[in-house]
Amino acid sequence: MWLVVALALAVRLVVAVPGRFGDLAVYRWGGGAVWTDGALYATTYSGPGADHALPFTYPPFAAMLFAPLARVPLEVLARAWIVLSLLLLARVCVLLVRATGSAPAEERRDALVVLCAAMLAEPLTSTLGYGQVNVVLMWLVVEDLLGAGSRPGARRRVTGALTGIAAGIKVTPLLLLGYLAAVGRRRDAGRALLAFAATVAVAFLVVPRTTWTFWGRALWEPDRAGGVEFANNQSLAAVLTRLAHAPLPGVAWLVPALVVAVGSLVVARRLHTAGQDVPALGAVVLGMLLASPVSWTHHWVWALVPLVAMWRAGRGGRVLAGTFLVLAVTAITYLPNRRGTPDLGWAAWEQVVGNGYALWAVVGLGWLALRSRTGGGTAEPERLATA
Repeated sequence: MWLVVALALAVRLVVAVPGRFGDLAVYRWGGGAVWTDGALYATTYSGPGADHALPFTYPPFAAMLFAPLARVPLEVLARAWIVLSLLLLARVCVLLVRATGSAPAEERRDALVVLCAAMLAEPLTSTLGYGQVNVVLMWLVVEDLLGAGSRPGARRRVTGALTGIAAGIKVTPLLLLGYLAAVGRRRDAGRALLAFAATVAVAFLVVPRTTWTFWGRALWEPDRAGGVEFANNQSLAAVLTRLAHAPLPGVAWLVPALVVAVGSLVVARRLHTAGQDVPALGAVVLGMLLASPVSWTHHWVWALVPLVAMWRAGRGGRVLAGTFLVLAVTAITYLPNRRGTPDLGWAAWEQVVGNGYALWAVVGLGWLALRSRTGGGTAEPERLATA
């Protein structure tokens, strides 16, 4: 019966998910544009799927990986991308549930419950509607860090490389390299750093001008991805911008973002020491989402990691997890979020609701911090060995 429910929901999403797949169209375009050295960040995409000119915002290495997509018709590619995303999401749910200690007999049921909840939430709907790469990146990291040793007695394998590749595709997972170092998995951190460096080196060898443009200029322009103040941006920088009712000067968001990022690593280290690997990874995910200058709501599919950790932690965690799901199904998308100034003129109540994801993440990170001080949490299977 559970399998029937899952298949029905999957078919609904594959057939009826809203969206024009604009981001997937940009990936497809970038996969062709990257080979003309210097063109990728000097031009924009305005073809099918785009309602305005869209820039490519990822590193050149990502565009090189997207190159095969340029040969596939967008509509065909979009449906295939949705199927792939759902399959990888299901795998992530299994890994997270398994790593938090579900009995083998209950593992499929619990993973399916998590999958169904994720499919009802706005972050996944918008991820699929835009044709975003978030689920793929989340799977790379979770498969890498929790896929080995997630059952008692499982054989240890080399990890870290997939996390480095994820950071090479989209820069924000770089914080996870700090996580590996902070919890003492230094060999894994080294492999992740080498994998990330390899993605940069390969791009420099193939398209040196484009690579220099990205790392020297384009990376430091958050507005390339859209206005920081837009309602769908749920980063700390966006919250501060909306609270100030004006664009932040320079990089005024950087200090609080660094504080949150470092704080999340401290919390993660304590949780890891207590044997709580999923909550530890969840804390870093929250730090990553808050610290990035741009965290669109579709980026928040990553919140699945702390959500599973919270749900398994008991009553207080379930309240927090349920609060996020209520936000994700209802609140944020109904507030003014048109291009221009509406997001900079919110009333007090709109600030609370419209910054809901970010405020929830701050509360969630604080809750994990309190648990890390007491060593609380659910019993997990044998933790991954320190590399």
